[in-house]
Amino acid sequence: MVLRLPFIIRLVMGILLSSILYSCANSTKDELSEAVASLNMLENSDAVYYVKDELQSIRSLIEKSHSQIELKENKSAASTINHALSQLKNISREYQKRKQDARVSSKNKLQNIEARLASYATELKAFPSETYIDQNRHDRIRYNLHLAKKQIEVLQQYHANGQYQEISHRKSKTDDLLIQIDSIFNEYEEQRQKSIEEKPEPTNFTSTEEQYSEIETINVTPGND
Repeated sequence: MVLRLPFIIRLVMGILLSSILYSCANSTKDELSEAVASLNMLENSDAVYYVKDELQSIRSLIEKSHSQIELKENKSAASTINHALSQLKNISREYQKRKQDARVSSKNKLQNIEARLASYATELKAFPSETYIDQNRHDRIRYNLHLAKKQIEVLQQYHANGQYQEISHRKSKTDDLLIQIDSIFNEYEEQRQKSIEEKPEPTNFTSTEEQYSEIETINVTPGND
């Protein structure tokens, strides 16, 4: 014998079940909207420079949840969205950490460049400029120092604006100028050492001739005064 519930009870239970399913579906869609909004916010910020791959994985999860909702797989969709939201929180923390690390790293790089420029400027004051070649080297160093200082000002502005990733991208031009300056100093030092090695040593002349001494011989013979 099959027990059949009264119609009214079955109707109420059906309504309740539909309400629960509808509520779950709406809840999943709300969470999906929340995940999409959070992802868009991160993708429209500089987070793409620090957690690009991680954001792409969230995008894949969101697309997966869309498909699950269309297939009425609400339970699976809810699980996927919850995972995406959890990952978004972790990615946000990782983004902040990596950006802070980039800030410290870029600041150290700028300080290192500034120290090298100051050292080169001090060396230039004592750099010889008497000959044409020396003057040419002197002018080349001074010009490259001028360009490097202009570049460091640009990099400092990027740092002040929080665009730390731009420092890594644009630092190569400043590095090239520093390498050129260093090579000019090395060129001068190599030539100076070479001239010292090729300079002849002073020769001490010693006479091997016997000293001449005149001996006067006086012959004394008896004779008349």
